[in-house]
Amino acid sequence: MTEAILIYVKGQHQTVEEGVIRCGIETYFNSVKQKEIMELTGKKEEHNRKMVLYGRKHRKLINRRRTLKERKIDPKEEERFMQAMEIETMSSEDSDSEDDSIFVTRPLSWVSTEFKQLIQRLDRKYDRTLNAQGKRLKSKRTVGEPSDRPCPKKPKGLEWMFGYKVIWSFDHQSFQIHVLMNILAYIHGLV
Repeated sequence: MTEAILIYVKGQHQTVEEGVIRCGIETYFNSVKQKEIMELTGKKEEHNRKMVLYGRKHRKLINRRRTLKERKIDPKEEERFMQAMEIETMSSEDSDSEDDSIFVTRPLSWVSTEFKQLIQRLDRKYDRTLNAQGKRLKSKRTVGEPSDRPCPKKPKGLEWMFGYKVIWSFDHQSFQIHVLMNILAYIHGLV
């Protein structure tokens, strides 16, 4: 079958190298095989959901980086902020089980106040640049419980973007309270 596809594509596009066509054929059949495996194991829906959420995070990252570049700030500050803008530092989102048009944003409990404020300013500035159609298409969001995603490894020079997360129980009940301890960060010289 591969040879038949190769001959057909070569007939349609004589300038394309055979290795490129073979690579494309292999990628296609691997994708079909992976799709069938996911469907058989019941993981296709979960995979699709994860890809949608990852896509949202990626768009959010791109929009924030673009907005940051448009701001008129010191180039050293811009570089410092750009280094902090990674996919791991974008907050988690889940669709609301009752209304799929509303997304529940799960803030990251380990980010500093300074980083949160930067993100909020960038989001507000980006929202102001949207035209009427863009504003209509933008999904509504509500803030939910803090994300339980673990803090990534703190890269050297980016300690400023991490706050402290303290979890403590109240009254022997199963409540857990997340507190950003910026005072501790200040005492330890991280802010």
